Amino acid sequence: MIYFSLDLKNYIGEKHKIGYINSSFFSNIFKLENVEVHSIGLIPPEFNIKISNTLIEGIDNENSIFTTEDIIKFMKEAHRKIIPGINKSLDELGIKYEFIKEIPNKDVERIFADYMAENNFEFVCESVINKATTLEDKIEIISKELSKIGAMNNVLTIMDPYALHKKYPHDYWDFLIGFIKKSGIKKLKLIVSSKANKYSNTSHEILENKMNELSIPLKVLKNDNFHDRVFIVESNKKGVLCGCSLNGIGRNTSCIICEMNEEDIDEIIKTEIKQSVKLSLTRKSKSIQYFLLKFLLLTFNFINKCT
Repeated sequence: MIYFSLDLKNYIGEKHKIGYINSSFFSNIFKLENVEVHSIGLIPPEFNIKISNTLIEGIDNENSIFTTEDIIKFMKEAHRKIIPGINKSLDELGIKYEFIKEIPNKDVERIFADYMAENNFEFVCESVINKATTLEDKIEIISKELSKIGAMNNVLTIMDPYALHKKYPHDYWDFLIGFIKKSGIKKLKLIVSSKANKYSNTSHEILENKMNELSIPLKVLKNDNFHDRVFIVESNKKGVLCGCSLNGIGRNTSCIICEMNEEDIDEIIKTEIKQSVKLSLTRKSKSIQYFLLKFLLLTFNFINKCT
């Protein structure tokens, strides 16, 4: 895992937009195949990272072809690129991601495991899932977290760019449907990526069919300006941050699930979720226009043949 800190000393923008800028940067600019980005909410002392009051991003490149040097070089180059939706680069905004250090994933797991044993994660995180966690336990852990944020009989919003990826573990649908069913939600709003390497129509259809079997309405929205994985109940502004995608929970490194504060949730609702709904309406409008135009052309051609 390669760690970067977010330097805001020279930032010239509004403070409440930092989260959106960070999310948009990693969703649209910093993209490398098989490289995962994790926002770090917990820094165990053994990491020996002496930085506070800033965002820490962990870049996991161990399953990719890119070396640490490649990642650092790409990060520097990415600072000069214009971020969609922001229309400025990080350099122009006075924002800088600085390389801190690299820690092998196996050491990260060991350090987190030791820290969990010492502190029980009562102060920072609610749940941790690792490779040893069974399917039943994964369902139970997620269900308990959803219960804490009041998901039962409410609309649950899940933001996860990879939730409808074409590749997933063999027990993925059992896991996903398992915690949805157990949590007792009345509707699922799923926000995913629209990019071909992250979204699959087949996976969408599978989920739709399974949700129909449960008689739980499903609404899928697409947005490419976020990278954090969150579970939110918008009606009561409660949610949790998930350290990895749904299809990666329990597969590789430990996945940490942390409670979010109301201020962060409110910002996500006002920006990322609102934008997702707007983009969905735009796509729907364009689709209607396309089919209407096609119908008019067919009608026109039919009339011409008859005259």
